[in-house]
Amino acid sequence: MYNPAHILAMEIAKVTDKMLKADILTKSKWTKSQTFLSRKQRKNNIKGSIKFNTKYNIVSKKILLVDDVVTTGVTINECAKILRQAGAGSVYVMSVAMT
Repeated sequence: MYNPAHILAMEIAKVTDKMLKADILTKSKWTKSQTFLSRKQRKNNIKGSIKFNTKYNIVSKKILLVDDVVTTGVTINECAKILRQAGAGSVYVMSVAMT
């Protein structure tokens, strides 16, 4: 499956000599496409569908979330919230585009 955000993250990891941990967050349940949903609907749709992979210790670590396009920010904010709850010291977001 073509995943532009993953390709971008791999390149960033290479250039910065950092580890890419693409499985640090996993989708734990099916959600409907968010394409035509309002911000409120997107928030309800994504809530509880993303889980932290407990094999990682991120306490006090700096985390960079990479996405290709941020629309409402609901998904990226949910991901950042979960990472902070898991103990991340800082969570940064990098995106190619914002609509």
